Amino acid sequence: MATVASPMTAHQFDDRHIQWRELAGFKHMLVSIFFVDEAKNRVDLLIKFDPNEKVLLHRHLADTNTFVIEGDHVIYEPDGQVREVRPVGRYTFGTGRDAHDEGGGPNGCVLFYSVRGETDGSKQIDAISTALKGHRCFKEVKEGKVEKTREGNKVSFRLDIQVQCPEQAQGGEG
Repeated sequence: MATVASPMTAHQFDDRHIQWRELAGFKHMLVSIFFVDEAKNRVDLLIKFDPNEKVLLHRHLADTNTFVIEGDHVIYEPDGQVREVRPVGRYTFGTGRDAHDEGGGPNGCVLFYSVRGETDGSKQIDAISTALKGHRCFKEVKEGKVEKTREGNKVSFRLDIQVQCPEQAQGGEG
């Protein structure tokens, strides 16, 4: 006997049992980290963006997979113009290392993020590290463990970054 899919009722994501935490140096967002595998440089987490706020102009250091659980995930160009609005249910795989800002739409956003920290070689790690060192909010960037992946065609790496934006230091934090 075949079953027929019935229309599903839309529901709001209930995050009452999620343990949200602030991430030092980042305003307008909370995180909940589910899984960290330091040996493979993998992290799975939720991010909760405040409505209509941008977080921080940045570049991703690794491949990222995202899934929008609630609200709209808004990606901005470095000049502040909206690049893309990702609605609920949108899955995105990104390998780009382009500069962007991001945040929530009018109702905020809850986003599942899965980060995979591998690259093609040590030259890319140097380029990423150099670019980060030039950003005003990254006080210190240290290269950590670097090793070839099991397949031998990629390099797994770790960067330890101390985040402190000048306007936060002046605001009396710390």
